[in-house]
Amino acid sequence: MKFQYASRSEAGPVRNHNEDAILANTCEEAGLFLVADGMGGRVDGEVVSGKIRDEYDHWWHKTFLPSCGKMSFRDALEQLKRVLQGVNRDIVGRYDEKKAGSTIVLLFLYKGNFAYLWVGDSRIYRFRGLSMEQITKDDVFHSTEAGKERLNGKLTGAVGLRATLELNLRTDTIRNDDGFFLCSDGVYRFAPPAFLKRKLRFGGGLSAPQEVVASIEREVLKNGARDNYSMIFLKARP
Repeated sequence: MKFQYASRSEAGPVRNHNEDAILANTCEEAGLFLVADGMGGRVDGEVVSGKIRDEYDHWWHKTFLPSCGKMSFRDALEQLKRVLQGVNRDIVGRYDEKKAGSTIVLLFLYKGNFAYLWVGDSRIYRFRGLSMEQITKDDVFHSTEAGKERLNGKLTGAVGLRATLELNLRTDTIRNDDGFFLCSDGVYRFAPPAFLKRKLRFGGGLSAPQEVVASIEREVLKNGARDNYSMIFLKARP
């Protein structure tokens, strides 16, 4: 499998430290990418996001790589879920009522398939050819007002908030024209949907991933970024 990717994770111009964490690991047969966004206003948000990153990095190097090619896609998915459930237990046990937490979006590509896992409101977009869609769904509170449903931005799920972790997991088959964009809300809240769609659609064809990420970062900063921002843009070929 061949990958082209670029990533960025920054504190931004307002915050004095970065509570986000990212991971991008690849080998000849697989790729593992994630963005975790420690929850602002919570205790040690960067500790939770960093632990998520470190535990998945440990799994990749100590468990997955030694058996890569032999491990089934299904077994790998079960292990990916167990890693996150273990992090959730550790954080809940460590912080108890202080409630430290983090969102996560994770993308795993292996054996011609990909899986995406998420908790919270960080996002994954997929583009195929000139089409683009958000394939994750934000875990935020929905309310109905005057007959119209709207989002109020309050998270309904995050790693570390409850003893039982409700994670979302989906799978699909990789196509030759597939590409993906993972990001925290510090990106999509300051980059208009039309701008992201244009950059990701055409970036999937001609532009290098580094150019796409740099362009999105400039847009986020131009629009007054007030949060940490993290993103990974990748193209994958089976």
